Amino acid sequence: MGSEKKIPSERRRIAMQMQNGKISLRQYKRLLFFDMVGLGLVILPDLLARHAERAGGCSIFLGALLASLYGGLLLACMRGGVRDRSWLYLPYGIYLLFVGAFGLYLLADLVHTFLLPEESFLLLTVLILLLVLYSRRAGLEGRGRTFEVLFWPMLLLLIILLALGASSLRGMNLFPLQLSKKGFAFLGWYPAFLVFSSCQFVFFMGDGLEDGVDQKAQWKGTCEMIWLSALVLFLTYEMLLGSFGSQALAAAETPIMIFTSNIVIPGGFLRRQEALVAGVCFAGLIAFCGSGLHYGIFCIKRGLGLEKKAHKKGEKAVVWLSALAMLLISLGQYYYSRKSGGLVVLLAWLSALALCFPFFLMERKKRKRGMALAVLCLGMVLFGCGCSVQELENKSFPMVMALRAEDGDCVLTYKYMDLSRVSEKEKTKQGSDELTVRSSSVRGVIRRMDEKNGKILDLNHVKVLLLEAEFLEEKDFMQELVEIGNSGVDLPGNMIVFVAEDVDAISNLQEEMDEDLGNYLAEMLEGNPNYEDTSGATFKSLICDWYNGGSSTILPSLGVQDDLPVVEGYYLMQTDVSGDDQILRKVTAEEGYVAGLCSGAIGMVDMDVDGGQIHLENVKVSYEYTATNSGVGCQLTFRGDIIQKDSIDLSAQKLQEAAAAYLAGMIQNAYEQKGLDLANSYGHLRCHDLDLYEKYQGRAGAYRKDLHLETICKFRVVE
Repeated sequence: MGSEKKIPSERRRIAMQMQNGKISLRQYKRLLFFDMVGLGLVILPDLLARHAERAGGCSIFLGALLASLYGGLLLACMRGGVRDRSWLYLPYGIYLLFVGAFGLYLLADLVHTFLLPEESFLLLTVLILLLVLYSRRAGLEGRGRTFEVLFWPMLLLLIILLALGASSLRGMNLFPLQLSKKGFAFLGWYPAFLVFSSCQFVFFMGDGLEDGVDQKAQWKGTCEMIWLSALVLFLTYEMLLGSFGSQALAAAETPIMIFTSNIVIPGGFLRRQEALVAGVCFAGLIAFCGSGLHYGIFCIKRGLGLEKKAHKKGEKAVVWLSALAMLLISLGQYYYSRKSGGLVVLLAWLSALALCFPFFLMERKKRKRGMALAVLCLGMVLFGCGCSVQELENKSFPMVMALRAEDGDCVLTYKYMDLSRVSEKEKTKQGSDELTVRSSSVRGVIRRMDEKNGKILDLNHVKVLLLEAEFLEEKDFMQELVEIGNSGVDLPGNMIVFVAEDVDAISNLQEEMDEDLGNYLAEMLEGNPNYEDTSGATFKSLICDWYNGGSSTILPSLGVQDDLPVVEGYYLMQTDVSGDDQILRKVTAEEGYVAGLCSGAIGMVDMDVDGGQIHLENVKVSYEYTATNSGVGCQLTFRGDIIQKDSIDLSAQKLQEAAAAYLAGMIQNAYEQKGLDLANSYGHLRCHDLDLYEKYQGRAGAYRKDLHLETICKFRVVE
């Protein structure tokens, strides 16, 4: 009998411990990590690129240092106790509701823009808010268990995605740091500090942490999460900076999503990689939004004296009115202040004052609910992974996108795969079809294509972007195209870009081919053993060089031979004579090969020299710069292997001389006769000589006039 009475009492004791609204130190740390990382991934990269450029990583660590000091000071002041009631709780609670509303807006906008654009923003916002309210109903202990479960899966997923995207890095985008100019500017470190200011939530942990956790342990745990978050955000920012460049990163919208959409996962089993990082952001912003709502309601109740059980109706009214206020604020930001950034600017000003409020205020729900909330969050992540409820026959999958200019209009053609026609065998040759529309702008033609197509367009399968040569000369069209691409909404950045004098002639070759045109063109580069890196021929490379003034983009130019498309030349991205605008200049196939050797895109090439043909492979190029009285000298050193073809019989010395004469002549002639820098020496200058880079920064035309190129070849002859 005694044992039978003991079991219920033990269950009640455990239930009371789980329902006391307390969390462990580890759960608090997990919550804090998600609060900071979720917000930082979405808003920090483009802000830092805009105000701190290549010193953004240093700004992140400076913000983390200041946040650590703030958290330590806050905990030190809490030793004397915290007031139970004060009117100051009211403005602080309202501020926290604004913070939560900002997180709600960011999350709803992320899901609406990248995952479910066909759904209503209002509907998505309401659904997310209901999820946040459910998490609050589960209590602080339930929220703690949720993010304790999600911590390691989300952290490992983010690290894996960053590692897979490392191949797109360009070292020249990361240097120089220029700390003396912008590294510690107010607009650089202040946004980073605000992201880490979520450590203010330690103010509410006086009664929220389990017994036995002293303030020293709280401060240590808070600092651990601040610096772990700073490390994650630093690595993310450097990856994005190295991939985009500072100018393109500053102009991008949610660049972390664009970056991951260009990642190629081995095996090719997943086409929506951005949905994975969206899951990480989703978890983080849910935590951030929930913290704003939870602690905002807590402060308002204390300010109004509604903490006692006798005020149950008043407490419920505060909860629902607070949720309604968050909904209206987030909707107002989306519909009325999205472009002006009204809520962002308001919080930036309010935060400086609101973070002082805690200093003026000094003097576990059930396990099943926590696990259920974790499962619900994971379910929402999977729901938001772009897996639409639409059937495949209601979708079309373009494989090739072609743009040309005609009579002042932009003309867009999609060569797409209509799965319903393929399955019904109504059309031969892979079921390929074509649709063409025209408009006065690039945005207009894309919008008209969506309307005319009659089905949901899935552009994630587009492999090739075909641009007509005449289209490249239309500056307004090109500017609009890269702006759309940099928004990350409509056009995938990993499309391989080809240029043709007549895109219709290339597109019409599909009728005579047994293979899909998009697959055939992509394989021309991706399956070519001469290419070590095809990233310089992608739409993303074109976007980055357009914004950053770079010259790493090398686009193949197509012609027709034996009813098949072939590469007959290349287009190089160059800065025009004014030094302000980017243009694409056509070069011969041989000049394109040399430019590819210098950029690292091509590792081997065949050269026609006097007496026959030689083969170069494993080619690497190094740069050395010197300031001269007449300008700047650039010494290019080529290293690699020479393999002698059967058709030529020269000594080792003659082979080296022939290769050196070929490369030096090609580079010098292009520079002197066409004004082309095949070696992209200006782009590499920033990594080698900071003084010279600052001297010629923004003066590409003057650099070209003062440049003296010298080529040295140190090849090894391989039998």
